[in-house]
Amino acid sequence: MITIVKTPSEYTPAGNPIIFQITSDNPNITYFNVQLVEVPSGDTVNFFNFYVRPDYLNGVSFNLSDVLSNLVETTVNNSSQAVALAITGATVSYRLVVTEKFNSNGTVVNGDTYSNGNDRFTVWDAELSRVLFTNYNQNVWVANSNGRSKFLSLKDNVSKQSSTSTEHLYFLNKNNLAKQCRIRTFNSAGIQSQLYLPALPGGDMLRLNVAPKVINKLFNNDFASVDHYRIDLLDGNGNVVSEEKVYKYVNHKCTLQPINILFTNSLGGVESFTFFNPIETVNVTKTNLKTNVLQMNNGVYGDSTDGIINPSQRTINVTSTSSFKAFSDVLTDHETVMLQELITSKNVYIELSDNQTLMPITITNNNYQVLLRRTNGFKLNRLEINYMT
Repeated sequence: MITIVKTPSEYTPAGNPIIFQITSDNPNITYFNVQLVEVPSGDTVNFFNFYVRPDYLNGVSFNLSDVLSNLVETTVNNSSQAVALAITGATVSYRLVVTEKFNSNGTVVNGDTYSNGNDRFTVWDAELSRVLFTNYNQNVWVANSNGRSKFLSLKDNVSKQSSTSTEHLYFLNKNNLAKQCRIRTFNSAGIQSQLYLPALPGGDMLRLNVAPKVINKLFNNDFASVDHYRIDLLDGNGNVVSEEKVYKYVNHKCTLQPINILFTNSLGGVESFTFFNPIETVNVTKTNLKTNVLQMNNGVYGDSTDGIINPSQRTINVTSTSSFKAFSDVLTDHETVMLQELITSKNVYIELSDNQTLMPITITNNNYQVLLRRTNGFKLNRLEINYMT
């Protein structure tokens, strides 16, 4: 008989250890054949043979992180047609089918098989730090009725937004528990001025686009009298099931040219941050061909033609690449720590001037000092980023 000794949490970040431990009461067990089956399709994703070891003769343990992390990817969707959208491909659900293989008179034969159709484990495209994962509790990251789960964002719960900035909030919605996104705007006296309750679609991972320009477009709120606004999630009974994000509405100086940078983070979500005054450097490469300056002109050799001195070389090809630098506003300590994720992110985008289209870019900064106020002589800290399109 097969016994499942250890399983991962029902929801686990794909980049962290996903450990199973199984045993058999058959003393002749040689190895276990393990099929990784996708739920609910029932398709076999992969299969493995795990052999028992001398120090563990009746069981095996294995980590499926390397396999499962290749099956999920957080995608960025900048659509402003709706506040909430389902993000497909960012999660995958699976179960295991385990078959004993034991030695019977020199022949390996099948023993018992474990296959429970009610098993369902889910991973998403994330890799928590070892410190954070040490005390991992899925209820912190997955919407549940036991508490207020977090959005997949490393931003502070109070941050700034302007009329040109963008803001995405990703979250895991187990069993479609959260039914509505609650958006509340407040004036400078702290009095609620507007309430919006857009419905949420079904799906394990959802994206909220809650930038002021999107709220204005969808709900005709121009933010003229808005001091700040708040975002959280409600279940079908109107109970709050998420943390609350608070956004202070600000206006940038007209001398600043803002650009929005979006990037995937280690939690499996998408962050956005506004930089200013990009400077472009054009790097040009030219291919030249030497030419004879003496050319035939009306039957006579000379070094000029029609009043123009003949060139000694001709440019036959020109290629150019652009690199950019941009600058942040003064950073809080929390922003300084969070922006590590920008430097290390594999997927970074810049929002173009149409406030909709995203272009992939490469951040070329190859080091980053986390200059907190207390370690930087309480100096004002800004970040200069360098990137290429």
